[in-house]
Amino acid sequence: MQLQYIGFTQTENTREYIFHGLVHGEATRVFVMSADMALFLKHRVGVQEGPVLCLRTLTAELGAQDQTQPPPLSLHRVITDHDMVVYMAAPGPYTSPKPGVKRPRLPGKEIVPR
Repeated sequence: MQLQYIGFTQTENTREYIFHGLVHGEATRVFVMSADMALFLKHRVGVQEGPVLCLRTLTAELGAQDQTQPPPLSLHRVITDHDMVVYMAAPGPYTSPKPGVKRPRLPGKEIVPR
C-alpha cells in the first residue's frame, strides 16, 4: 500500500493529519492521525515534522497488523507521548554521532568578527 499525505485540518489545539492509502484496483483508504499541539512543545518537536511523525507512526501500526487481513478502510488514531518518544529516538534530526555536537554551519553563514 502506498501512503499519500493529503494535508491537515486544525481545530483549536488539535491538528488532524490526513493520509490516503492507495492500492491499485481497491477503494482509497482514509487514515487520520490527531495530534495535540502541546505535545510538540513538550517534546520540542517542530510542527513542520508532524506529517513525518504521523507517517512513521501510521506505517508502524499498519505493519504490526495481521498481514493475512486487508488493511482497514479507515483509521483514526491519536498521537501519544509514547509516539513522540519513539519518533525522537529513531535516526533522524534528533540523533547526532556524539552528545553535544552542534549542527554544522551553512557555507556563507559564518560569523565574522569585526
